[in-house]
Amino acid sequence: MLDTFDYDDKTDLFSIRKDQKFKTHVDLNLRVKYYLYSYLRRQDLEKKISSFDQIVLHILPLLKNGITPEAQTILNVLEDIAEPVDTEHWRLKQEGQLKLFI
Repeated sequence: MLDTFDYDDKTDLFSIRKDQKFKTHVDLNLRVKYYLYSYLRRQDLEKKISSFDQIVLHILPLLKNGITPEAQTILNVLEDIAEPVDTEHWRLKQEGQLKLFI
């Protein structure tokens, strides 16, 4: 933290160094995972399932700031958090208790 910020002993505060910009970096896979979870949870609440193409079309515009992932990157993250329903559609993996009347 001391590499990026200056510490003032008198005020007990950190501040950004002069002539330096504040930078953040969120891992691409983490960003993809966040948007996938958000979208698939909403679909689950609405009792809907989505194809891979629908999922990509929904989350790509949300990922436009920064590096845009390839479809394979999205698919890799999707396979970690979701399960295929049939040959085309996906839903979040079911954790904990089994749901009745799916």
